[in-house]
This record gives sequence, C-alpha cells and structure tokens, in this order.
Amino acid sequence: MKHFSAYTAEELAADELFTRWVQHPDDAEVSAFWEGWLTHHPYKTEEVEEARELVMTASRPATRGLEGDEVVSLWGRIRSSIQEMPELQPLQPDVQSWVTNWYIFRWVSAAAGIVLFIGWVLWMQSSQAMETVHTPFGVARNVKLPDGTLVTLNGNSRLRFARVWSEEVPRAVWLEGEAYFTVAHRDGSGEDSKFRVHTSNLTVEVQGTRFNVSQRKEGTRVVLSAGKIKLMFNDRPQIIEMKPGEAVEIPARKPAEQKTSLIRRHVDPFRFTSWTERQLVFDETALSEVAALIQNTYGLTVKFEKPALAAIRVTGTLPSDDVNVLLKALALSSDLQISRQGSQVSISSRFLSDK
Repeated sequence: MKHFSAYTAEELAADELFTRWVQHPDDAEVSAFWEGWLTHHPYKTEEVEEARELVMTASRPATRGLEGDEVVSLWGRIRSSIQEMPELQPLQPDVQSWVTNWYIFRWVSAAAGIVLFIGWVLWMQSSQAMETVHTPFGVARNVKLPDGTLVTLNGNSRLRFARVWSEEVPRAVWLEGEAYFTVAHRDGSGEDSKFRVHTSNLTVEVQGTRFNVSQRKEGTRVVLSAGKIKLMFNDRPQIIEMKPGEAVEIPARKPAEQKTSLIRRHVDPFRFTSWTERQLVFDETALSEVAALIQNTYGLTVKFEKPALAAIRVTGTLPSDDVNVLLKALALSSDLQISRQGSQVSISSRFLSDK
C-alpha cells in the first residue's frame, strides 16, 4: 500500500481514515495524526483541501424538493430569461445536428464520470472501512491485527480497528470488554511505532509488549505482563508509566464524584490473564468480584441468598471454558450451594445466619 504522500486528492477522499477526520473533527486521535502529517508534508496542503471539499460534498444531504409555489416562481424566472434573450440566427441543419450530438456526448460523459467516481469512492471506503469483532457471552476469540499484533478477545467483548494499516496509519484499536494484547514491535520512536488501545475513559499507549485491558461497567483495569506502557486519561492530565507486574484500576464513577478514583498496585499478572488459557485464578477474591466476572463474561445474573455471602473470599484455579463446570467447581471450592435456572444463578449456604 503506497504512502499518503503519493495519494491524489481523489484517493485521499476515498480513504476511510481521511474521511473520518473530515466528518468527525472531534476525534482527537485521528485529528492529531493528520495535523502532524500535514506538518511534515506541507506541499500536500492543496490536495488535502481538495480532498476535504470532495468529502464534504459527498457527505452533504440531498437538497430538499421545491414546494409548489417555488416551482411556479422558478418557471416564471426561466420564461422571463428566455423572453429577454436576444434572437439567435438558426444553425444550418448539419451544424445543428453536430452541436446537439456534442452536447449530448459531453453530458453523458460527465454523468458517467460522476457515477464511476462515486462508485469507486464507495468501493474504496467499504474495502478500507473499520472492522468490528464481537464475541458472544462465554466465547473467547483470537484476532490478528493488520500489523501482526495478536489479540485474545474475552467473551462479551468488542474490538474495532481499520482493516488496512500502513506505516503512515496510526496503529489504534477501540475496545469494549476485555482483551489480552501481544503487540508487534515497530522500530523507531515516532508516531508510526506506537500502538494505542482506546477505552471509554483512558488510552493505553505502547510500542511492543503484552498487557490485559478490561473495561466493564464496574470500571477499567489495565495489567502489564511485559514491556512498558503509558496510560493517558480522559478526565485528567496525569500520565502513568507502568512496569511489569503492575495493575491500574479506575472504578466506575459514582454520580456524586467529580472525577474517577485511581488504584495502582503490584499484582501477579497471571491472575488477570489466566482466562486466555481457559482457567480463572482466584487469590482471596471476594465472591462479589467473582459474581461480576460471571455476569460480564457469561451473561448470567448472580443473586446471593444472604448479603454476607458476597464478602466470602475464595482461592483456587478453576476451569473457565464451560460456565456450568465453573459453577460446580466454585461450589466445591467454597462450600457453597450454587444452582442455575436458565440465566439466573443463586448462591446460598446453610452455614450463615440471615442478615
């Protein structure tokens, strides 16, 4: 794939990344890329402006139809203009035929050119559009990105990225849910060497490393297994540089809070990435956290017979590829009674009194 510096205005207008910049100027990631690219390629300003106009014209909604009174008024102006035109000498029959054919050919050619260009733009945009990978509840999936980066997407998760990447396209994905990344390394220290994961409240920036990102309704958590990463937050100027064995958690903001809180701690990364090997590792983990994991990953609703049960802590390694097997193993390891009816899971124990 050739570089943007070799693109014509028409090719830029057909590029999905360029189109997004024109149509969504509030996308900070895309805007920063194109503004930086123009700084290094000022001689492309004319082509960029022409491409921008093409995109704006193609994006403009169709003109509304004329009302009845407007049609009458328009025809009136046309008739007046015709009446005011000076009389023209009629053309000879052979000349008149040639002129008529020439005008017909010109308009047909122009119309065909417009149709072909619009079709080409639509084809280019469809072939280079964003791709979305979605996993159902309880099903993990491996995804290979255009640069060779490997992603393991957990159940009930969504990953979005451009279908075609080049050295001039910023490596970026948008995540909802949970995923484990093994990022392909690119030499250099410029923008093209960086890889970014965007969530609803932060951006993870790396070059080549392994890390886990979980973004659920309870909050967002990033765990670094190897390498170095930077965290940039949407609601604060702070930038955190993480080291292997660290976890940063941002609990979901409560209505009364002005900004989200932040928890940074040392952890065993395998506890948070073991799901990629079809197992779950619990180390004095509260049942309330286990219940949230079951609800987010498998789509089941967990109810505790007694509130005190949510505070019980469990330790052990349990299988995760079959939720029914997981529930049975959890019951055995915690001395609890766990039953499932459809999408409802009930947890109870005869050893605790009512509270």
